[in-house]
Amino acid sequence: MKLIAKNYGRTAASIYNVVNEVRAERLLAAPTDFMDSPEFADAALTGVILWLSSFGAGLLQNWVIYRGLPEAIGQNAIMRAVFGPERAPAIGRWVGHNASGVGGNLAIGFLLAFVPVAGHFFGLPLDIRHVTLSSGTIVVALRSIGFATLTWKTVGIYSLSIVLIGALNFGVSTACALAVAARAQRVRRAWFRAVIGFAWLSFLRKPWRFFWPPAHPVTGGPSAAD
Repeated sequence: MKLIAKNYGRTAASIYNVVNEVRAERLLAAPTDFMDSPEFADAALTGVILWLSSFGAGLLQNWVIYRGLPEAIGQNAIMRAVFGPERAPAIGRWVGHNASGVGGNLAIGFLLAFVPVAGHFFGLPLDIRHVTLSSGTIVVALRSIGFATLTWKTVGIYSLSIVLIGALNFGVSTACALAVAARAQRVRRAWFRAVIGFAWLSFLRKPWRFFWPPAHPVTGGPSAAD
């Protein structure tokens, strides 16, 4: 094991870690790099990527439903012979219910991996800062260099960077989705601004409702005649 560590330029203790100490130090700087930019471009770009991945989810879901894939799987003779006349339709229903999730995951995985490579190829400063990937990066890097190196200052910096990255990821993707939905439904700008203002005011008053749904959802509301 010591020979392997020496060949790869690592210590014997770190050979069991995912990354070496030098790589870990660079990774720990990555989640906070975006804060050097006043526009937080990397985290905002990742929000756009999250929004674009929804197109992959919608495209696959529409294709599956339009082609009648769930029904075809349930009625396929081979599927019924292999899985039985009851499980084959259940598999078809599962495909119909989960196609959007599969399409979205494939799209976001491709975009998150392809955008930095494309930016490097064309000489553009494109990078991604995803809240989940950044959190995992910090944990993996700290596992390599040791949690004893942590101070309250570094904990605060990393925590703030993760919160800001998450806020930009979800904020930008939600803003893009709302803008497209409003344009598709031909919502007037005044109404759209009123809805955004109401949502923001509701968040300031009761922010926990955006993270934990009420135990008893409110039904009713103003009718079309109001």
